[in-house]
Amino acid sequence: MDPQTALTTNVVIVTLSGVLAGCYLAWALLPSSSERRALRWSENADLPLQESPIADRIVARLRRDAITAAAGAAVGVALCALALLSPVGKDPNFPITFLLPSMLTVSALVSAAVGVRAHLFAPGPLSRRVARPRALTSADYLGFTRRTLWLATAILSLCAVIWASWLLLHPAPSFTPGLAVAALVIGLLGVGGVPLVNRFERALLERAQPASTPIELAWDDLFRIATLHSVRIACAAPGVTSAALLIAAITGDRFLASQIIVWSLLALQLVFPTTSPGLPTRLRPRLQSAPAGNSLA
Repeated sequence: MDPQTALTTNVVIVTLSGVLAGCYLAWALLPSSSERRALRWSENADLPLQESPIADRIVARLRRDAITAAAGAAVGVALCALALLSPVGKDPNFPITFLLPSMLTVSALVSAAVGVRAHLFAPGPLSRRVARPRALTSADYLGFTRRTLWLATAILSLCAVIWASWLLLHPAPSFTPGLAVAALVIGLLGVGGVPLVNRFERALLERAQPASTPIELAWDDLFRIATLHSVRIACAAPGVTSAALLIAAITGDRFLASQIIVWSLLALQLVFPTTSPGLPTRLRPRLQSAPAGNSLA
């Protein structure tokens, strides 16, 4: 594909992505969509979804989160539209190597930033409160495997930065400098995101969890997990993306790089689910005396 044709194709794809982001926003505004999501979260986490005010609060939060994610995706599309003005806009693999990671990363960052600021429940001043004997850490919410995987992607970002820098200083004949620069920039975003993730998690975990029943506290934990997953994805995506771009810069195999990015991002979505996360068993004991049953009627 010649550069001009690739640019035209990328413009069309970015435009269609913007339209899809708008459609997702319209879907998020529908009350029924948030109600269905609430029921799915309840079933997946095995948490009762009772009548007002718990159900109303959860549905409202899910609606707001969906709107936020759609807005973040739209911002990612806008950034990619600006990137079309640069030489990378003529890259045939632009939709995979730039558009998809940008939409995912920006959407996850915006969702996480909003999620850390709002409380799910707001008990009255005279309501009883549920408290824990100790403060929870990210290990309680994420477990060893997820934290280790995220650390591996952070190390991957660092390796990509070092390798790309070395290659730019010592270019080989078959080397593609443009892709190496892209890998360097995206890798720096991944490395720079590590301290931001740690700071963000401290802010989230130090925030109070207003709740008057164990059920409310468990639901708040569930939304905490979704927020933690969002920020971890946002900083893990640059690691795999920068590594894949570096492979393409060295080998010239852009198709392989695009496949690595697509399948890696799909794997991250499975490891760090944000649409319907489950609740770890270690956080369930306080639900033993909770009433069962789901209802939105």
